Amino acid sequence: MNNAVKVALAIVMLGAAAFFVFRFANGSNETDVVMDQVTVWRCSKESCKSVFRVKRKELLANQKASGSPIPKCPTCSTLSMEVYECQFCKEVYEPVGHGSYPDNCPHCGKNLAGDTSKDLAKPKKEKPLPGHN
Repeated sequence: MNNAVKVALAIVMLGAAAFFVFRFANGSNETDVVMDQVTVWRCSKESCKSVFRVKRKELLANQKASGSPIPKCPTCSTLSMEVYECQFCKEVYEPVGHGSYPDNCPHCGKNLAGDTSKDLAKPKKEKPLPGHN
């Protein structure tokens, strides 16, 4: 191989190496993206029911500080529960089973997967039975 080809090949390889170093050294860290995700929580105290949002990195900091992965309500300091927010009506609802979504929003009746053929009529609010929560 002559020297001109060797020099050209070395320049191309150095350029590629510089590109990959720059690309991966300055790119956003996937962990940062995950840690900036927001989770929605609702106070478990019946008289409060305050809804608030917490970033995953704040949850981790809370767990390290208190030993609990569950944040406390900023209004009344009671433990809270994670809830989901309907993308249509923005109301929150509790998960079904072990963290699953219901098929339809319990507030507006829209299909949460976006299939409008499966939308339900808006559910009527039931009056609580006397003596029950």
